[in-house]
Amino acid sequence: MLLTVGEIIQNSWELCKKNWRVFGTYAILLLLPSIALTAVGFINIFLTANFPSFTAINNIISLALFAASLVFGFWVAVALSISIKNALENKITEWKKTMKDSLKIIWPALLITVLSSIIIGAGILLLIIPGVIFMVWYAFSFYEVIFENKKTVESLRASKNLTVGRWWSVALRLAAPSLFYGLIAMLIGYALISILQLITNYPLAVDIGIQFISNAINVLFAPITSAAIIILYKNIKENPVASSAIAEPPKI
Repeated sequence: MLLTVGEIIQNSWELCKKNWRVFGTYAILLLLPSIALTAVGFINIFLTANFPSFTAINNIISLALFAASLVFGFWVAVALSISIKNALENKITEWKKTMKDSLKIIWPALLITVLSSIIIGAGILLLIIPGVIFMVWYAFSFYEVIFENKKTVESLRASKNLTVGRWWSVALRLAAPSLFYGLIAMLIGYALISILQLITNYPLAVDIGIQFISNAINVLFAPITSAAIIILYKNIKENPVASSAIAEPPKI
């Protein structure tokens, strides 16, 4: 039997509360690229304004740092997902070891992420509804790669099979916890930004503060939102649908 939305939210909260030190490390690691990119952005603005001849070099360096930050952030996200799965199975591992082990699967994970995003994006461009359907079908392909070591096409097929016969149930359990935590994050962000604007009205300070607050809230909520999805993923794996439902998927 699938967990209810309330149970998924409660279980994800309890998991993160119990393992906040471990997950907090990954949140800090996720924040580092954002801090670096924000700093580089302001430095780039300063250099461009005062040394126009270095604009091309600054843009190349900024682009390289942006690409490196994306890869690093993705690497941390893979390691965080593995750490969450281990925590659910009471197998806590040291974050350095998890980061090292996740290097082996970062490129297959990146490939499936890009491929599934292209498929979903194409579906949205076609008629929106196919994109939403694909979004649920392939929501777990990333985890099939990093947890089950499946190949790209195989992971897409496995992810879709997990939702066949219960698309609406899975869609609800995917969306509701994310919306719940997203609303809390938005309210916290609004409160902190309001306080910041009361403290100072200096434009540059406000811009930097808003950027930092937004990035900090996003990474702080990353473990709990990821935990909710992984809890659902494991719950679905433990409660497969009948083989007949997989063999005859509903027509769209």
